Amino acid sequence: MLSITSKENKIFKKLKKLYENRLFRKSERQTILIGEHLIDCCLNSNCKLRGVFIDSSIPLEKFQNLFVRLDDIPKYTLTNNLMREISLLKSCPGIIALADIPSTSFTKPKDLNLFLDDIQDPGNLGSIIRSAQAFNINAIFLSENCADVWSPKTLRGSQGAQFLINCHEKQSFENFLKDLSIPIFSLDLKGSSLSSTILKRDMVVIIGNEGNGVNKRYKKMVKASISIPMNNNVESLNVASAASIMMYEYNRQFQ
Repeated sequence: MLSITSKENKIFKKLKKLYENRLFRKSERQTILIGEHLIDCCLNSNCKLRGVFIDSSIPLEKFQNLFVRLDDIPKYTLTNNLMREISLLKSCPGIIALADIPSTSFTKPKDLNLFLDDIQDPGNLGSIIRSAQAFNINAIFLSENCADVWSPKTLRGSQGAQFLINCHEKQSFENFLKDLSIPIFSLDLKGSSLSSTILKRDMVVIIGNEGNGVNKRYKKMVKASISIPMNNNVESLNVASAASIMMYEYNRQFQ
């Protein structure tokens, strides 16, 4: 097990750049997994681990059960300061990993599918992906300006759910529509009440941007807009909360 103790180490520099830089993650097709749970999610999927990094201040015995599954994967120790510099978390996770970003196979839009329209916050995106996996959503399609599915912050919010559900990034909504034969709904503040809407077994729901909602040009293409009924004194819900309520209602109607 090799030790990394300097910020000038080329492996450390790569890890830090992968954590911070979306374009570098895309060019390398790699990302950083922070914590044992995300590493475990990766091992349970088809994603390839390229290296595991352990905080040198933590006894290796803590990760003994995980090491059984990591026989052929390079392992390194990082000083506590270097580990904290990569993860930027108040509580140090103790272990991180370098992983390939898995490729996604096209998923035919059946059952419930989400089209995410410029979701900006990685935490919101992660929460939506986590709920989508919990409610057995078929697939997620993301517009070109959405937050990065494979950023460490999104992974933390999703708890690794993107290893289990197809997330198709950089999608053009117009191109997405070309071969689509199922109805499209949008989640909107001024839509019909979700509680009185009969949803379709096969459908797409557009979830809009945190500040601006669904793009106006998309609204002309949808079958109907649906809204979450709530107290009149509340202006709006967090986008991840609203998306989760909508997914729950779909499951209530069809599961």
